[in-house]
Amino acid sequence: MKRTFFLFLVLLGVESALIPNNNNNILSSELKADERVSGPRFGRLSKKLGSVDVVYGMIERVLGQQHRSSFVLTLQSNMGADLSETGQELDMFQLKASPVGGPVVINGNSAVALSMGVMYYLKKYSHLSMTWGYQNDDSSWSCDNMYLPSPVPAVTVTETVQSPYPFRYYMNVCTVSYSMVWWNWTRWEREIDWMALSGINLPLAFTGQEYIWAKVFADLGVNETSIETFFSGPAFLAWQRMGNVQGWAGPLLPSWREQQATLQKQILARMREFGMIPVLGAFAGHIPSAIATLFPNANVTTSAPWGNFQSPYSSVYLLSPFDPLFQKIGVSFMKYQSEEFGFGEHIYNCDTFNEMDPSSNDTNYLKSYSAAVYNAMYSFDPDAVWLMQGWLFHSSFWNSQTISSYLSGVADDRMIILDLNSEQSPLWTDFVQNNKSFIWCLLHNYGGMRDLHGNISLVSTNPILAKNSAKSLMMGTGITMEAIEQNPIMYELMNEMGYRSELFNSNEWVQDYIFRRYNGTSTSMEKSWNLLIPSAYNRGFSWLGGWIGTDAPRLNMGYDLSQNVNGILNSWKLFLQASNEFNFKSGGWHYDLVDLTRQVIVNFHYDVYKGLEKGIKSCINQDERVSFVDKDTWDLCHQSFVNHSYFMTIMMDRMESILSTDINYLLGQWLESAKSWGNTEQEKQILEFNARNQITLWGPNGNINDYAAKCWSGLVGTYYKERWSMFYSYLNIALLTQNSTVDWNDLSNKLIELGNAWDEKRDLFPTKPQGDALEIAKSIQAEYSKMGNYSKSPNMVPSPNANIIRTAWTSDVAQLSILCDLEPTCAGFCSNGQLYTQGTTFVVSDTYDTYNKQV
Repeated sequence: MKRTFFLFLVLLGVESALIPNNNNNILSSELKADERVSGPRFGRLSKKLGSVDVVYGMIERVLGQQHRSSFVLTLQSNMGADLSETGQELDMFQLKASPVGGPVVINGNSAVALSMGVMYYLKKYSHLSMTWGYQNDDSSWSCDNMYLPSPVPAVTVTETVQSPYPFRYYMNVCTVSYSMVWWNWTRWEREIDWMALSGINLPLAFTGQEYIWAKVFADLGVNETSIETFFSGPAFLAWQRMGNVQGWAGPLLPSWREQQATLQKQILARMREFGMIPVLGAFAGHIPSAIATLFPNANVTTSAPWGNFQSPYSSVYLLSPFDPLFQKIGVSFMKYQSEEFGFGEHIYNCDTFNEMDPSSNDTNYLKSYSAAVYNAMYSFDPDAVWLMQGWLFHSSFWNSQTISSYLSGVADDRMIILDLNSEQSPLWTDFVQNNKSFIWCLLHNYGGMRDLHGNISLVSTNPILAKNSAKSLMMGTGITMEAIEQNPIMYELMNEMGYRSELFNSNEWVQDYIFRRYNGTSTSMEKSWNLLIPSAYNRGFSWLGGWIGTDAPRLNMGYDLSQNVNGILNSWKLFLQASNEFNFKSGGWHYDLVDLTRQVIVNFHYDVYKGLEKGIKSCINQDERVSFVDKDTWDLCHQSFVNHSYFMTIMMDRMESILSTDINYLLGQWLESAKSWGNTEQEKQILEFNARNQITLWGPNGNINDYAAKCWSGLVGTYYKERWSMFYSYLNIALLTQNSTVDWNDLSNKLIELGNAWDEKRDLFPTKPQGDALEIAKSIQAEYSKMGNYSKSPNMVPSPNANIIRTAWTSDVAQLSILCDLEPTCAGFCSNGQLYTQGTTFVVSDTYDTYNKQV
């Protein structure tokens, strides 16, 4: 059988393939002598220099054609930098001292290194900033501050900077669906420029895969109908590629596949001009069901259901890597891929067990499995390196033994592991124990959820500490968020860690960051960020983050209380005050103004919700029946419900109004980008459904409901607000009748029906911002700062046996007065957050004050 397989490879034109003697062929000890690489572990991966012309072109695009002559760039193949584990020089640039007016002289040993040098100059000497954001009508980018002064600033001293790593990686396999799925070449060109300036040289490049897979499946006899129904719709391709789902939100039409293949060629051409190493796909074993029919003797199983999906969208067929057909399909895919998209970088990615466990924990099985998966890459490309996402190892299935077994199936110099969540749940020590190379990655975000969070202190230190510990086994840094265009400060910092090797003052870095981003600063702005960093950016991700307003409404909704809500609120007040001290006009300032206002509303909304919840529970017993002692009790319960639900509805309106002021928070941008890929109304309808369903139900029946929820104008006003209104109406009807039952399952089903109806709609939404963000933010501040009629009693707190209604999260006295006003039985509050009833007694306090409601 092995001889027959070799002949098949020769017929495919893979004469160089070296066929192993057994399934564990690529263990280092079993490599043939002429296959082993003496010296550097990854010596087979040659450094790509790129072109100096592409860097000049980038300068024209991001700074303007007039600034091409402001720079003198030299690409030098040998600058005396240290050698990496690839056997090539680490990326290095030299920024030479130059006078005011320039030209700015930069030498670099790759086009990416030169680009890093350009950005280093723009940040340090010109105080400029380039970041994610939508494109404005005038072709500028909404969050940039990239106006280079004239004459150009001087470089005071010659500096040489060397990256300590061969690689700086970018992207998660989910990013291409959550953020990039609707991008055209204009947006991709912009992103690749940003990658180069950020020093990224190892980007994932998965666009257009389905064009290749269609060819492979057709060769095997699968008809077009079966191919179209196997592929998921465009917004869900990331999970179809990993075998989690199939066919959902399809069909994936040939026109889409062809357009994406054309786009991929543009993407790869530009990446290669920069000397980047695009990471291409490989075969993980997931196949259309038709193949099992065409090849009845093939060793095929079905993957376990994923994400609450049911047939026909789940239980994807998985071809055993030990079946000869696996190697045939894997080699065929790589052959077609190389013909269409080029060949030579040698780094590939695929995921077989993404959030799905292997069928056995047997040591030899796991070892042989990974070996066989890699063999499909190796059989076509003997220099192949498997860049594997380490996400699978976060399952309870994996322990030190099973991880070791799986990793031992692939030679140490044939695998690099993305430690996908290094900042919060690092696994790199397990990889080091198995002598495997890894990349330290910042994951940070799931599904594009909006929440101000991150750990600046950790991210600015731990990669350096890991490098000092792991030595050469740490091959780089990376950003692997599921979705971009949120918390930009975290990713700018993480990208800089790709060329930092010494600890530094992160507080000073933050102040430099805001100066660049806002094109200036003020005393209040500096104070604002000095509060914001410890309040929001000293913590990791929480599944309770985000906004309960974007979740399906229910009782007992949790929230991440690790953030300092009062610090964020006071940071926001100072942020608004700063507008009186400096004329902030940059897009980055505008984006952050909206985002910080959004977070303040989100936090206060949760405090109001807890009052709503408490009121409802006072009228509903454990059997979910409406039960109250007398009419007075019911009146109080119902009044609390009415007060809180009304105020929460107003808060939804405030959220909608502030989001509508910035192009980066508009649902219309997402939907129109999706429809732009359609050639007919039918195609546009399919694409719009994909765009809508991903950010709402994520499946036919809310299978991963609200996982990719977005705080976008249009979505808040027409979807989230409507769901909460249904929740209020449902409960209001129930509360009107003694002994009525609250059927939560019925409500849940009605909310899914509402979601399905919204996903099918075709109504239009604005693509341009409306309103003045600063005016709206200040009006919200005035509303939330309005103090009710209360008298202050200094240095007093409720006694330990006092009747406390509840303790609020906020300790802002104006917000507490609003919360007290919403509670029918509230007689006052304490600055520690406690709301109390009439008749409460007090004790002396050195810290807190009480405020009694005046009738």
